[in-house]
Amino acid sequence: MSVPQFAGRSVRQTPSIHIPANVQRADVPIDPALAVISRFGELSK
Repeated sequence: MSVPQFAGRSVRQTPSIHIPANVQRADVPIDPALAVISRFGELSK
């Protein structure tokens, strides 16, 4: 499938992102929408 407005164009190259092995993930709050969906899934069992 081709999109006419992009004919003859290619995807722009972007630099790779390298994450050092010793980096620790930060704790982040759960997305409220995901929490609701997860809870409905638990309740439906």
